[in-house]
Amino acid sequence: IDSGRAREDTKVLLTSPRGVPFSHSVASSLSSWISERPKRQILVICGRYEGVDQRFIEKEVDLELSLGDFVISGGEIAAMAMIDAVTRLIPGVLGKSASIEEESFRSSLLEYSQYTNPAIWEEMEVPEILLSGHHEKIEEWRLREAIELTYALRPELVTQIDSSKFPDWAQSLALRLQNRLKLRLDQSDS
Repeated sequence: IDSGRAREDTKVLLTSPRGVPFSHSVASSLSSWISERPKRQILVICGRYEGVDQRFIEKEVDLELSLGDFVISGGEIAAMAMIDAVTRLIPGVLGKSASIEEESFRSSLLEYSQYTNPAIWEEMEVPEILLSGHHEKIEEWRLREAIELTYALRPELVTQIDSSKFPDWAQSLALRLQNRLKLRLDQSDS
C-alpha cells in the first residue's frame, strides 16, 4: 500500500467476523466519504481461512467490517456485498437519486411490499389503493405497510424508528407497535 497522498485518499477495509457490523449507515458513510473527492477509493482486504497477520491490520487497516455473525471461508463474498451496497449510494450510479430514497433501512423501516403487473395473478390482487392513482393515499399505504412489516418481520428495528418525521397517524402507529413490542419483551423476561 502506498503511503503519503495516495494513502490519504484510500480507506483500507478488512472483512472479518470480529469487525464492526456492516449496515446501511456504514455503507452510507463510506459512500459519502468517496463522493467528497473524486480520487478517493476503498481497498478491501479479504482474509482466507485463518485471516490476516495482526501486524498488517494494525499498520494498514482503517476499519474491520463483518457481514454478520457467521463465518465463511474467505471475505470475497462479503466484500462484493459491501462494495455493491456502497457503490449504489454514490450519486449518479443508479441514475435516479429517488431510487434509493424509499429503500429498506433508510429510516430503520423495511421497504413496503412491491407489486407488478398483472393486477391479478394466481387469483391474488394488487391492493386496490395502489391502482387508484391517488398519490397521497398510496404514500400513506406504503408508509403504513413499511411500519407494519418492520414490526412483524424485524421487531428489533422498531425501537430504532425515528417517527418524528412521520405524519401524526404514522407516529401513533409506530408508538403503538413500539409499546406492543416492549410489552412482549417484558412478558418474555418474566
